[in-house]
Amino acid sequence: MGIMSVRIGVALGVRGRRYWTAAAMTEERRLAAARQLDSAWVSQGTGVDAPTLLAAWEPVPGLEMGTAVVPAQTRHPLLLAQQVATITAVQGPFTLGLGLGHRALLDQQYGEGGPRRVDWLREYLAVLEALLRGDDVDHTGVHFKVRAQLAVPPVPFPDIVLAALGPQMLDLAAERTLGTVLWRTGPVALATHVVPLITEAADRHGRPAPRVLVGLPVIATGRSAAEQEAARRFVDDAEAFAWTLPTYRKAFEREGLTRPSEMALIGTAEQIREKLAVLAAAGATDLIAVLHDVGDLEQTWDVLGTLAAEHRNGG
Repeated sequence: MGIMSVRIGVALGVRGRRYWTAAAMTEERRLAAARQLDSAWVSQGTGVDAPTLLAAWEPVPGLEMGTAVVPAQTRHPLLLAQQVATITAVQGPFTLGLGLGHRALLDQQYGEGGPRRVDWLREYLAVLEALLRGDDVDHTGVHFKVRAQLAVPPVPFPDIVLAALGPQMLDLAAERTLGTVLWRTGPVALATHVVPLITEAADRHGRPAPRVLVGLPVIATGRSAAEQEAARRFVDDAEAFAWTLPTYRKAFEREGLTRPSEMALIGTAEQIREKLAVLAAAGATDLIAVLHDVGDLEQTWDVLGTLAAEHRNGG
Protein backbone atom coordinates (compact mmCIF):
# COMPACT_ATOMS: atom_id res chain seq x y z
CA MET A 1 0.00 0.00 0.00
CA GLY A 2 1.37 3.40 -0.97
CA ILE A 3 0.63 6.95 0.07
CA MET A 4 -1.60 7.36 -2.97
CA SER A 5 -4.02 4.83 -1.47
CA VAL A 6 -4.54 6.86 1.72
CA ARG A 7 -7.53 9.21 1.64
CA ILE A 8 -6.87 12.57 3.30
CA GLY A 9 -9.42 14.03 5.68
CA VAL A 10 -9.52 16.60 8.46
CA ALA A 11 -11.09 16.80 11.91
CA LEU A 12 -12.97 20.10 12.15
CA GLY A 13 -12.14 22.06 15.29
CA VAL A 14 -8.60 23.30 15.93
CA ARG A 15 -7.09 21.87 19.12
CA GLY A 16 -5.76 24.34 21.64
CA ARG A 17 -8.63 26.81 21.30
CA ARG A 18 -11.17 27.42 24.06
CA TYR A 19 -14.19 26.99 21.80
CA TRP A 20 -15.00 25.29 18.53
CA THR A 21 -17.69 27.59 17.22
CA ALA A 22 -20.13 26.57 14.53
CA ALA A 23 -18.92 29.50 12.42
CA ALA A 24 -15.25 28.49 12.71
CA MET A 25 -15.99 24.87 11.88
CA THR A 26 -18.06 25.96 8.89
CA GLU A 27 -15.07 27.95 7.66
CA GLU A 28 -12.77 24.95 8.18
CA ARG A 29 -15.19 22.85 6.15
CA ARG A 30 -14.95 25.45 3.38
CA LEU A 31 -11.15 25.19 3.52
CA ALA A 32 -11.37 21.40 3.30
CA ALA A 33 -13.54 21.71 0.21
CA ALA A 34 -11.25 24.34 -1.32
CA ARG A 35 -8.21 22.10 -0.81
CA GLN A 36 -10.23 19.21 -2.27
CA LEU A 37 -9.69 16.97 0.71
CA ASP A 38 -11.43 13.61 0.69
CA SER A 39 -13.35 14.00 3.93
CA ALA A 40 -14.18 16.22 6.91
CA TRP A 41 -15.24 14.99 10.35
CA VAL A 42 -16.99 16.47 13.37
CA SER A 43 -16.34 15.00 16.80
CA GLN A 44 -18.98 14.85 19.52
CA GLY A 45 -17.94 16.40 22.80
CA THR A 46 -19.56 19.04 24.97
CA GLY A 47 -19.45 21.78 22.36
CA VAL A 48 -21.44 21.97 19.14
CA ASP A 49 -23.65 18.95 18.44
CA ALA A 50 -22.13 16.99 15.57
CA PRO A 51 -25.33 15.61 13.93
CA THR A 52 -27.04 19.00 14.16
CA LEU A 53 -24.09 20.71 12.48
CA LEU A 54 -24.03 18.16 9.65
CA ALA A 55 -27.73 18.73 9.03
CA ALA A 56 -27.15 22.49 8.80
CA TRP A 57 -24.67 22.25 5.94
CA GLU A 58 -25.29 21.92 2.24
CA PRO A 59 -23.54 18.92 0.68
CA VAL A 60 -20.22 19.47 -1.10
CA PRO A 61 -19.68 17.08 -4.03
CA GLY A 62 -16.66 14.88 -3.46
CA LEU A 63 -16.26 15.76 0.24
CA GLU A 64 -17.30 12.93 2.55
CA MET A 65 -18.85 14.24 5.76
CA GLY A 66 -18.97 12.26 8.97
CA THR A 67 -19.03 12.15 12.74
CA ALA A 68 -15.94 10.85 14.48
CA VAL A 69 -17.32 9.85 16.79
CA VAL A 70 -20.69 10.00 18.56
CA PRO A 71 -20.55 8.09 21.88
CA ALA A 72 -23.55 5.75 21.62
CA GLN A 73 -24.25 5.95 25.37
CA THR A 74 -25.10 9.65 25.03
CA ARG A 75 -28.19 9.13 22.89
CA HIS A 76 -30.90 6.50 22.63
CA PRO A 77 -31.06 4.65 19.30
CA LEU A 78 -34.48 6.23 18.61
CA LEU A 79 -32.98 9.70 18.99
CA LEU A 80 -30.01 8.83 16.80
CA ALA A 81 -32.32 7.32 14.18
CA GLN A 82 -34.23 10.61 14.06
CA GLN A 83 -30.99 12.54 13.63
CA VAL A 84 -29.68 10.20 10.92
CA ALA A 85 -32.98 10.39 9.02
CA THR A 86 -32.97 14.19 9.26
CA ILE A 87 -29.38 14.58 8.05
CA THR A 88 -29.96 12.16 5.17
CA ALA A 89 -33.13 13.97 4.09
CA VAL A 90 -31.49 17.40 4.22
CA GLN A 91 -27.94 16.70 3.07
CA GLY A 92 -27.91 13.19 1.65
CA PRO A 93 -25.69 10.26 2.65
CA PHE A 94 -23.01 10.77 5.30
CA THR A 95 -20.76 8.55 7.39
CA LEU A 96 -21.75 7.91 10.97
CA GLY A 97 -18.79 7.37 13.26
CA LEU A 98 -20.08 5.66 16.39
CA GLY A 99 -18.37 4.31 19.47
CA LEU A 100 -18.47 3.43 23.12
CA GLY A 101 -17.24 6.50 24.96
CA HIS A 102 -14.54 6.48 27.61
CA ARG A 103 -16.05 5.54 30.95
CA ALA A 104 -13.83 7.94 32.88
CA LEU A 105 -14.87 10.83 30.65
CA LEU A 106 -18.58 10.01 30.60
CA ASP A 107 -18.53 9.58 34.38
CA GLN A 108 -17.42 13.21 34.65
CA GLN A 109 -19.79 14.57 32.04
CA TYR A 110 -22.96 12.53 32.59
CA GLY A 111 -22.56 11.11 36.07
CA GLU A 112 -22.27 7.54 34.82
CA GLY A 113 -20.03 5.87 32.29
CA GLY A 114 -22.78 3.69 30.88
CA PRO A 115 -22.36 0.32 29.18
CA ARG A 116 -19.19 -0.51 27.31
CA ARG A 117 -20.13 -4.01 26.21
CA VAL A 118 -19.99 -5.14 22.60
CA ASP A 119 -23.30 -7.01 22.90
CA TRP A 120 -24.95 -3.74 24.01
CA LEU A 121 -23.68 -1.97 20.87
CA ARG A 122 -24.72 -4.88 18.64
CA GLU A 123 -28.29 -4.60 19.92
CA TYR A 124 -28.12 -0.82 19.56
CA LEU A 125 -27.19 -1.16 15.88
CA ALA A 126 -30.02 -3.65 15.28
CA VAL A 127 -32.62 -1.27 16.75
CA LEU A 128 -31.16 1.68 14.83
CA GLU A 129 -31.28 -0.19 11.52
CA ALA A 130 -34.87 -1.36 12.05
CA LEU A 131 -36.03 2.18 12.79
CA LEU A 132 -34.31 3.60 9.73
CA ARG A 133 -35.86 0.87 7.56
CA GLY A 134 -39.23 2.20 8.57
CA ASP A 135 -40.17 -0.88 10.59
CA ASP A 136 -42.82 -0.73 13.27
CA VAL A 137 -40.34 -1.62 15.99
CA ASP A 138 -41.53 -3.62 18.97
CA HIS A 139 -38.22 -4.63 20.49
CA THR A 140 -37.64 -6.05 23.94
CA GLY A 141 -34.06 -7.16 24.31
CA VAL A 142 -31.44 -7.55 26.96
CA HIS A 143 -30.46 -3.89 26.81
CA PHE A 144 -33.23 -1.98 25.03
CA LYS A 145 -37.00 -1.82 25.06
CA VAL A 146 -38.22 0.19 22.08
CA ARG A 147 -41.75 0.42 20.73
CA ALA A 148 -41.76 3.08 18.04
CA GLN A 149 -41.79 3.87 14.35
CA LEU A 150 -40.15 6.89 12.78
CA ALA A 151 -42.76 9.26 11.37
CA VAL A 152 -40.48 10.06 8.41
CA PRO A 153 -39.87 8.19 5.15
CA PRO A 154 -37.43 5.28 5.42
CA VAL A 155 -33.81 6.17 4.67
CA PRO A 156 -30.86 3.97 3.74
CA PHE A 157 -28.83 2.68 6.65
CA PRO A 158 -25.87 5.08 6.80
CA ASP A 159 -22.28 4.17 6.18
CA ILE A 160 -20.96 3.44 9.67
CA VAL A 161 -17.46 3.19 11.09
CA LEU A 162 -16.94 2.11 14.67
CA ALA A 163 -14.34 3.36 17.12
CA ALA A 164 -13.00 -0.16 17.51
CA LEU A 165 -9.67 -1.24 18.98
CA GLY A 166 -10.31 -4.40 21.01
CA PRO A 167 -10.76 -7.79 19.28
CA GLN A 168 -14.53 -8.01 19.87
CA MET A 169 -15.17 -4.46 18.70
CA LEU A 170 -13.01 -5.00 15.62
CA ASP A 171 -15.01 -8.15 14.86
CA LEU A 172 -18.28 -6.22 15.16
CA ALA A 173 -16.91 -3.41 12.99
CA ALA A 174 -15.92 -5.89 10.29
CA GLU A 175 -19.27 -7.70 10.44
CA ARG A 176 -21.69 -4.75 10.58
CA THR A 177 -19.88 -1.62 9.37
CA LEU A 178 -17.37 -0.28 6.87
CA GLY A 179 -14.48 -0.43 9.30
CA THR A 180 -12.88 1.31 12.24
CA VAL A 181 -12.06 4.93 13.05
CA LEU A 182 -9.21 5.41 15.50
CA TRP A 183 -7.74 8.32 17.42
CA ARG A 184 -4.14 8.28 18.63
CA THR A 185 -3.23 4.90 17.15
CA GLY A 186 0.19 4.47 15.58
CA PRO A 187 1.78 2.17 13.00
CA VAL A 188 2.85 -0.53 15.47
CA ALA A 189 -0.70 -1.09 16.71
CA LEU A 190 -2.04 -0.92 13.16
CA ALA A 191 0.38 -3.47 11.74
CA THR A 192 0.43 -5.94 14.63
CA HIS A 193 -3.08 -5.68 16.04
CA VAL A 194 -5.80 -3.61 14.33
CA VAL A 195 -5.32 -4.43 10.65
CA PRO A 196 -4.71 -8.18 11.00
CA LEU A 197 -7.72 -8.64 13.31
CA ILE A 198 -10.21 -6.56 11.35
CA THR A 199 -9.05 -7.97 8.00
CA GLU A 200 -9.38 -11.56 9.22
CA ALA A 201 -12.82 -10.79 10.65
CA ALA A 202 -13.99 -9.22 7.39
CA ASP A 203 -12.85 -12.30 5.47
CA ARG A 204 -14.63 -14.57 7.94
CA HIS A 205 -17.88 -12.62 7.66
CA GLY A 206 -17.66 -12.42 3.88
CA ARG A 207 -17.36 -8.65 3.98
CA PRO A 208 -15.25 -6.30 1.80
CA ALA A 209 -11.88 -5.03 2.92
CA PRO A 210 -12.50 -2.68 5.86
CA ARG A 211 -11.57 0.96 6.07
CA VAL A 212 -9.05 1.87 8.75
CA LEU A 213 -9.30 5.58 9.50
CA VAL A 214 -6.58 7.02 11.71
CA GLY A 215 -6.86 10.41 13.40
CA LEU A 216 -3.53 11.99 14.35
CA PRO A 217 -2.14 15.51 14.84
CA VAL A 218 -0.70 16.99 11.64
CA ILE A 219 1.40 20.16 11.88
CA ALA A 220 3.45 21.51 8.99
CA THR A 221 6.61 23.36 10.01
CA GLY A 222 9.91 24.44 8.58
CA ARG A 223 13.09 22.42 9.03
CA SER A 224 14.15 24.30 12.16
CA ALA A 225 14.59 21.95 15.11
CA ALA A 226 13.35 24.69 17.44
CA GLU A 227 10.17 25.19 15.38
CA GLN A 228 9.44 21.47 15.31
CA GLU A 229 10.11 21.10 19.03
CA ALA A 230 7.71 23.96 19.77
CA ALA A 231 5.01 22.11 17.82
CA ARG A 232 5.77 18.90 19.72
CA ARG A 233 5.49 20.67 23.07
CA PHE A 234 2.15 22.13 22.02
CA VAL A 235 0.84 18.67 21.13
CA ASP A 236 2.17 17.21 24.38
CA ASP A 237 0.22 19.82 26.34
CA ALA A 238 -2.92 19.33 24.24
CA GLU A 239 -2.74 15.54 24.67
CA ALA A 240 -1.92 15.55 28.39
CA PHE A 241 -5.47 14.53 29.38
CA ALA A 242 -5.58 11.75 26.77
CA TRP A 243 -2.48 10.28 28.36
CA THR A 244 -4.52 9.71 31.55
CA LEU A 245 -7.21 7.64 29.79
CA PRO A 246 -6.40 3.91 29.89
CA THR A 247 -7.21 3.21 26.22
CA TYR A 248 -5.02 6.00 24.91
CA ARG A 249 -2.25 5.41 27.43
CA LYS A 250 -2.07 1.79 26.28
CA ALA A 251 -1.96 3.01 22.67
CA PHE A 252 0.99 5.28 23.43
CA GLU A 253 2.78 2.51 25.32
CA ARG A 254 2.19 0.02 22.49
CA GLU A 255 4.13 2.35 20.19
CA GLY A 256 6.97 2.61 22.71
CA LEU A 257 6.48 6.35 23.05
CA THR A 258 7.59 8.59 25.89
CA ARG A 259 5.54 11.63 24.85
CA PRO A 260 2.27 11.98 22.88
CA SER A 261 3.78 14.16 20.16
CA GLU A 262 5.97 11.28 18.98
CA MET A 263 2.84 9.83 17.33
CA ALA A 264 2.05 13.09 15.51
CA LEU A 265 2.92 13.98 11.92
CA ILE A 266 5.05 17.07 12.52
CA GLY A 267 7.58 18.59 10.15
CA THR A 268 8.06 19.65 6.56
CA ALA A 269 5.81 18.42 3.78
CA GLU A 270 8.34 15.72 2.94
CA GLN A 271 8.67 14.62 6.57
CA ILE A 272 4.88 14.40 6.90
CA ARG A 273 4.72 12.43 3.64
CA GLU A 274 7.32 9.98 5.00
CA LYS A 275 5.33 9.46 8.21
CA LEU A 276 2.16 8.99 6.19
CA ALA A 277 3.93 6.31 4.15
CA VAL A 278 4.66 4.43 7.38
CA LEU A 279 0.97 4.55 8.33
CA ALA A 280 -0.01 3.39 4.85
CA ALA A 281 2.41 0.48 5.03
CA ALA A 282 0.84 -0.47 8.36
CA GLY A 283 -2.61 -0.64 6.75
CA ALA A 284 -4.21 2.78 7.24
CA THR A 285 -6.70 3.61 4.48
CA ASP A 286 -7.56 7.13 5.67
CA LEU A 287 -5.80 9.89 7.58
CA ILE A 288 -7.94 12.28 9.60
CA ALA A 289 -5.65 15.24 10.27
CA VAL A 290 -6.15 16.82 13.68
CA LEU A 291 -5.16 20.49 13.48
CA HIS A 292 -3.52 22.37 16.34
CA ASP A 293 -3.32 26.10 17.02
CA VAL A 294 0.43 26.32 16.60
CA GLY A 295 2.67 27.41 13.76
CA ASP A 296 1.31 28.33 10.32
CA LEU A 297 -2.11 26.70 9.93
CA GLU A 298 -2.27 27.84 6.30
CA GLN A 299 0.86 25.82 5.60
CA THR A 300 -0.71 22.73 7.15
CA TRP A 301 -3.84 23.17 5.02
CA ASP A 302 -1.62 23.45 1.94
CA VAL A 303 0.23 20.25 2.79
CA LEU A 304 -3.07 18.41 3.30
CA GLY A 305 -4.28 19.68 -0.06
CA THR A 306 -1.10 18.46 -1.74
CA LEU A 307 -1.41 15.01 -0.16
CA ALA A 308 -5.07 14.80 -1.18
CA ALA A 309 -4.12 15.68 -4.76
CA GLU A 310 -1.48 12.97 -4.74
CA HIS A 311 -4.13 10.51 -3.56
CA ARG A 312 -6.51 11.54 -6.34
CA ASN A 313 -3.77 11.28 -8.95
CA GLY A 314 -2.49 7.92 -7.75
CA GLY A 315 0.76 9.23 -6.37
